[in-house]
Amino acid sequence: MTPVVHIVEPDPALGAALASLLLRHGHLAQLFENAARLLTDARLEAGCVLLDLKLPDMSGDKVLEELARRGVALPVVAMAEPGDPAAAIRAMKLGAVDYLEKPVIDEDLLAAVERALDAWRQDEDRRQARAEAETRLQRLSPRERQILQGLVGGLSNKAIARTLGLSPRTVEMHRANMMDDLELTSLPDALRLAIEAGLAPLAEEGAEAAAAAPRAEPPRPMARHAGENERRHDEKLKLVLEASGDGAWEWIIPTSEIRLSTRLVERFGYTPAEAPGRFESLADFIHPEDWERFRSEIVGYMEGRSDAFACEFRVRRADGRWAWIFDFGSIVDRDSQSGAPLRMAGSISEITGRKEEERRAQEAHELLELALWGAGAGIWEVDLETRIVRLCRRSRELLGLSLHGPELFAWDDWEATIHPEDREAAAAALENAIATGSPVAAEYRALHPNGTTRLIRGLGKVISDSAGQPRRVVGLHQEIARVEEEPGFSLRRAAR
Repeated sequence: MTPVVHIVEPDPALGAALASLLLRHGHLAQLFENAARLLTDARLEAGCVLLDLKLPDMSGDKVLEELARRGVALPVVAMAEPGDPAAAIRAMKLGAVDYLEKPVIDEDLLAAVERALDAWRQDEDRRQARAEAETRLQRLSPRERQILQGLVGGLSNKAIARTLGLSPRTVEMHRANMMDDLELTSLPDALRLAIEAGLAPLAEEGAEAAAAAPRAEPPRPMARHAGENERRHDEKLKLVLEASGDGAWEWIIPTSEIRLSTRLVERFGYTPAEAPGRFESLADFIHPEDWERFRSEIVGYMEGRSDAFACEFRVRRADGRWAWIFDFGSIVDRDSQSGAPLRMAGSISEITGRKEEERRAQEAHELLELALWGAGAGIWEVDLETRIVRLCRRSRELLGLSLHGPELFAWDDWEATIHPEDREAAAAALENAIATGSPVAAEYRALHPNGTTRLIRGLGKVISDSAGQPRRVVGLHQEIARVEEEPGFSLRRAAR
C-alpha cells in the first residue's frame, strides 16, 4: 500500500500549503477540512495523520480517542497553537507520536512526517509478518497446533504428552506431521513462526486449553462444534466489517448470492426487498461507466493478481442520485480440498464528499492555470536552502525550456537561461529582496535555443518561517516583449 499523509486542517490556505510542501518532497497527501471528513471519507489504511488539534467540529483529543476506538494504527502528528504545552501533553497521552507548534517550520514538519511514516512502515512490516505466520499456522490440525503451543512453552515431548493426555509416541507423530504441514525442517524455524503469529504457549499440567481438549483425536477437518464456531466467527466478522465503514456485504460465490447488511441497504435509501440479491443484479445499481472496472478488479483479485479487492465506483441511490463509494473485501472461506473461493466479505464506505472536494480542487487548479496562461504568466519558486528552482509549464515556455522536461532546476541551470548581461542585475534583485523582505521585481532577457529573445518581468515575494528566516521565494514570470539582439541593447530601451 502506498502511504498517504492525511492532513486535517480547517484553514484552506494553510492546508493547501502543507499539501503542496509534502507533494514537492515526494509524499502523497490528502486534505480534510474537519474531523468529520477525516472519519467519514479517509481510508486510513496506510501512512500517517497530520492533525490540527483546534478543529471547528471536534477537539483534537476527541479525534485521537475516536481513531483509537476504531483501531486505526496510523501514527498521528499533532499541531497546536503556540504556548499551549497542555495540548501537547494530552495529545501524546492519547497516542500522538509527535507534536509541532504553529506556525510550523517546513523542515520540522517534513522531519516529523518522515519519522511517522518510518514508524508506520515498521508496524506494517510486523503486521505483514504476523499475518503471513498466522496464515501458515492455519494449515495445522487442532492437535498439531497444541503440540506447537507446547513447544513454544518450552515443554518436552513427555511433558506435552502428560498435559494433553497422550502417549509420547503420539506426540512425536503429531510433531512430525506439524513440521510437514508447515514445510519446515528446523524446530527453531517453527518456533520463530509461532512467535511471529503470537501463538500462546501451552502451560504444563492442566492448562485451560488442554483441559478443554478432547482426549481422543477429533475427526479432521470437521470438529465437534464446527457449526457453532463458524456461526460465532461470522457474527464477529460482521461486527468488524460494520464498524469499518457504512455497512457490510457477503458474497456466497458458488450460488452467486449477495447479502447486504441492513445498515448498508438503509444508507442508500432502499428496503431489503429492493436490495440486490445476486451478483449479476449489481449491474442495475452500479454506474454503467464503472461496471466493467468493478468486475475487472474483483476478478483480478480472485485470480491472485492483487492482495485484496479494493475499488472506488458509483452506485445509484433509491432517489436516483449517484453516490461514490469505496469497496474493500477479501476471501474469507475456501474449499478445503481444491482451495477454490467459497465466500467473500467486505465493507463499504461512502466517499461522495471526498470526490466532490477532489473535483472542486481540480477545477480550481485548472482555472488558475487557464488564468495564468491567458495573462501570459507563469509560476516560479526558489528554495533558498537548496537553491532549487521550480518552474511551471508556462514559466518553462517563457524561458525557452522544454514543456515536457522536469519542474526542478539547479540555480546555475536557471541562470543559464538569462542573457549574460542581465544575470548580475536579476540575481541582485533577488538577493536584495531576501535581505530586506521587500518584493522581488526584475526585468531580464531570456535566451531561447531557437535564437529568439524575450523580455521577461519577474515578480515575487519572500516567504519566511516563524523565526523570521527567509525560506522560499515565490512569484510570477510575465513576458513583456519579444526583442531582437542588436548592439547597445538595454533593458530600459526595450521596456519603452
